[in-house]
Amino acid sequence: MATSPRKNGVSILGVVLVALLGLLLAMIVSPWVFRVTSQLDWTKAYIFRKIFNRVFLVSETIVVLAFWKKLGIELPYKVYFKRQHMKDEIPSWFLVAILTIAFMTVLQYFAGFRHYQARSWDYILTKSAVALLSSLIVAVMEETIFRGLVFSSFKTRFRSMYSAIFTSFVFASLHIFSLVHFLKSIKTAQATFAGTDPLAGFYHMALFLKPISELNVVIPGFIGLFVCSLMLCGLTMKTGSLWPAIATHCGWVFTIKVTGRVWPYDKEAAAATGLQWLLGEKFVATGVLGWIIVLAETAYVVGLIGYSVYLVLKWVCSKISIDACYGMADMLGNFAYYVGIKKRAIAIDNIRHAFPEKSDKEVRSIAKASFRNLARVAVGVLIMPRLLKRVPSGFECMHVDRVAKAHAMGSGGIVYFTAHYGNWESQSWTSTLLGGDFTAVGRPFRNKLIYRDIARKREAVGLKLVNKKEAIRPLIRTLRRGGEVGLVADQYAGKGGVPTVFMGRVCSTTGAAAALARMTHCPIVPAFCRELPDHHFQAYVYEPFFVAETDDAEKDIREATQRAMDCLEQEIRRAPENYLWAHRKWRKSYTKLHPEFGEK
Repeated sequence: MATSPRKNGVSILGVVLVALLGLLLAMIVSPWVFRVTSQLDWTKAYIFRKIFNRVFLVSETIVVLAFWKKLGIELPYKVYFKRQHMKDEIPSWFLVAILTIAFMTVLQYFAGFRHYQARSWDYILTKSAVALLSSLIVAVMEETIFRGLVFSSFKTRFRSMYSAIFTSFVFASLHIFSLVHFLKSIKTAQATFAGTDPLAGFYHMALFLKPISELNVVIPGFIGLFVCSLMLCGLTMKTGSLWPAIATHCGWVFTIKVTGRVWPYDKEAAAATGLQWLLGEKFVATGVLGWIIVLAETAYVVGLIGYSVYLVLKWVCSKISIDACYGMADMLGNFAYYVGIKKRAIAIDNIRHAFPEKSDKEVRSIAKASFRNLARVAVGVLIMPRLLKRVPSGFECMHVDRVAKAHAMGSGGIVYFTAHYGNWESQSWTSTLLGGDFTAVGRPFRNKLIYRDIARKREAVGLKLVNKKEAIRPLIRTLRRGGEVGLVADQYAGKGGVPTVFMGRVCSTTGAAAALARMTHCPIVPAFCRELPDHHFQAYVYEPFFVAETDDAEKDIREATQRAMDCLEQEIRRAPENYLWAHRKWRKSYTKLHPEFGEK
């Protein structure tokens, strides 16, 4: 099916009519705005074309706001404009955008498209400051409209891919008029163009549309703008935020403005080279090379590159022995240890605090083994169907009687508390294969393509998966019918997490397992699975326990979570190399919130 309609979808016809209404409003209002701006000292240098463009954006925003509810438009601004994404996303994507345009500009310069024009540093800095401010304003406005309003609203009616294509078509159709080709008629008529004429807006649009018949010039620009918009939609989809798209858009516009001041575009020289089809025109979006670069960036953003690597590894693992697969995993783990400088530093610092008695050599050895274990878990997912053929002979469960005991203790359901220790993936897969009604809680990967393939593998053996954001109801249903629920609940849970003392330091831990067990009157069973020699697995089941049900629910949940974390600590001290030390579990900001715990 091409579309996936939902109950309160956006009306396409309504959006088109509103867009045309905004354009009509701009054509009527722009001459009157131009009369005012031409009398002001700081705006009198602005030609009618620039005034019209800005009035058009404002007009479209006004009409959209006026028909907001009737169109069914939704803008999840609380998600899209979270401040946490500003620090994480803005610098990196702003830099990527600058490097992309700068690279294309350098190629154009050496190809003879541009020439160097000496400028003073005062001039460059002044123009750069103005360019940055105007680029930021344009980026915020346009991304709020196109990715925030159009794209997010159409996702309520269509799949994300189709919404991205439609949004990019609209984006390219509108922005194509900013290309140099469409300004020829305007510039030719500029000398005799009366911007204060009441019909100036209509005349302006007629001049704009005049060159549209020259498809050999129009189509390259349209394609370039289309792929740029696809990338911005991909960024918004992947991060759930508008900040990366805003940063990228701002970086593109800023770099184009600044480089154009120092290395102006020479149209005649560019035409003489015959390479415009490859390197593009003034705005570089019209060249084939520019399309390829942006499409490659889009492939990275939406996960196609990562998914391709995943498919190659999956194919390789299917052709070699299990021993060879794990040998490759060890190589990848060692590589990640040496390359991942930041993660390696986090792991070493965590291990030093947890085991102050160990030497620096021992600490580094544990950290390196931890990276190898993570790689083994990842490769284990790729070959899990082959590993599962060895169940139950290749799977040992210590104190398996405690599982039966837990089922008999309460209403029949069990809440498993587990962690990123050993091979946590094999634990849930094996439990399902041995006949358990098992539901696992997880967070989807950022790469949805890889997650979809792994989810299919999990579901093929009967494992039920629920997203952690939508988990509560399906988990309660599973427990009430006597099933088992597994939560990997050891990572940092934010400032609102339950304070627990783990490996001698206070940290934030999710209280979800304890809260769920208390709500359903089911016992908690801490259980952890690690790999033994010959690729066998051993699950160690700890004594089941109930969460207290006193008048102080917060205290009950905290004490139960602490007891589960104590079991995890006991397991880690048995084999510390099996734990995921590269995660920032202990954070100073959280320690300051709970000084009453201190260090033990």
